[in-house]
Amino acid sequence: MIRQAVQDDAAAVQAIAVAAYAQYVAAIGRNPAPMDADYGAVIAAGHVHVSVDSGGAVDGYVVFFPEDGAMMLDAVGVRPDATGRGLGRALISVCEDHAQAAGLQAVRLYTNAAMTANLAMYPRLGYRMTERRHNEGFDRVFFEKRLNRALAPMRSKLHERWQGKTMRKTTEADKDAILALYPLAFPDEELRPLVDTLLSGPDPIVSLAMFEGGNVVAHVLFTICQNGKAALLGPLCVSPELQKQGLGSDAVRAGFETLCKNGVEQVFVLGDPAYYGRFGFEQERAVTTPCAIPADWAAAWQSLILPGGTPLDAGTLVVPKPWRDPALWAG
Repeated sequence: MIRQAVQDDAAAVQAIAVAAYAQYVAAIGRNPAPMDADYGAVIAAGHVHVSVDSGGAVDGYVVFFPEDGAMMLDAVGVRPDATGRGLGRALISVCEDHAQAAGLQAVRLYTNAAMTANLAMYPRLGYRMTERRHNEGFDRVFFEKRLNRALAPMRSKLHERWQGKTMRKTTEADKDAILALYPLAFPDEELRPLVDTLLSGPDPIVSLAMFEGGNVVAHVLFTICQNGKAALLGPLCVSPELQKQGLGSDAVRAGFETLCKNGVEQVFVLGDPAYYGRFGFEQERAVTTPCAIPADWAAAWQSLILPGGTPLDAGTLVVPKPWRDPALWAG
């Protein structure tokens, strides 16, 4: 869980800052600025959010505030034993979400030139280097990420794609039409038994379909896992004549919105990294698949942290019974 920090968090945030940034002292020649910050004052100003692990302990923090028409991402720190699970990425996403909610057009940040891992990470998250200069006694590299780019054209395209179409949660009455779509979209793969079981069974799911003229033209399923904290995406299908028009992407994003409202924090998928990477999915290493997958499919097992969410603890993803069939994972 990620929440606004309170004064009782100050000592934990300070300890994380020291632990996370101490590795750079030798390269910089002095303490990085986050190690010496007054976190009590920064928390009092409302600039800090923290992530909390399953035991209630703070395991990460992010500092951000509006400045000169943009959101300034001032510091991110993760407790060393909690690294490698996407927590830093989730904290940065919280900053970006707040920037968009405030109507700001960009997130800006700087990092020390000696922090080479950061110099490689931020471009992968969509940040562009704007300058490098000496600032407040540090050699700093400045980055910026523009938000809401080309929003009006995107809305126009979405409107065009949805002409004569509607999307909604499915009902029992839609099941036959949904099942009829899958052989058309996947002629070489039999997915109807799984879809039928998920639609008819007792396990919690999010099932969304797009309709045109009373016909189902796209469908996506999310199975709720891990006591409601996670979801497994799939299957996803689009009518063959409407593929490559963005309808599948629209269905997936609509599913994300529903999952966020239901408190889901992380989404998993076994699929093409080139396709799912466009949503922000990245290879998952901490949480393993419910059943064994071929070794060359490792990059296809991916996850995405939803806004405000935190990653699951390392282990095996706990899924409902329909997903425990090894044949579904063996290719």
